[in-house]
Amino acid sequence: MIRDIVVNLATANSRDPAAAYAISVARMFDAQIAGIAMCHSPAIVAGGMEAVPADVIESLREESARAANGAIERFKQAAAQAHLPAEAQMVETSIEGIPRTFGRIARTFDLAIVAQAEPELTTSTGLAAEAAMFESGRPIVVVPSIQKDGIKLGCILVCWDGSRTAARALGD
Repeated sequence: MIRDIVVNLATANSRDPAAAYAISVARMFDAQIAGIAMCHSPAIVAGGMEAVPADVIESLREESARAANGAIERFKQAAAQAHLPAEAQMVETSIEGIPRTFGRIARTFDLAIVAQAEPELTTSTGLAAEAAMFESGRPIVVVPSIQKDGIKLGCILVCWDGSRTAARALGD
């Protein structure tokens, strides 16, 4: 039974297919939903004796925080329009820490919903999707970047190889 859902909110753009899909899943299963927006410190690679000024690093972190807060606001508005109570939180981490952090968070939910990484964009979305798959130990739904509709459960396909992993996936 799906009682609580976590969704990784897209901070790179205003269109977030995973959030919209997660809201439709929460409505269908009458589940609680939480949105997580990652705010990350920039990955600074300096060579030799070069140094990056602290104000530049702080400016980049503040830009990430603004993007995360924007994603949270859009998520809350979409949930309110669907008449669905929702929680949302900004989590601060390094860009390298996103997979571990989101994977740890996803472990405490019945289902994690993440967006497929968009091929033309370089974002942390792909890192969160990978973490949900390999770090959470929980069922996940990866929403295609072209997704426009909510959940539809007309037909289900099960791939089976008889392994313990396949049995666990089917049970989940």
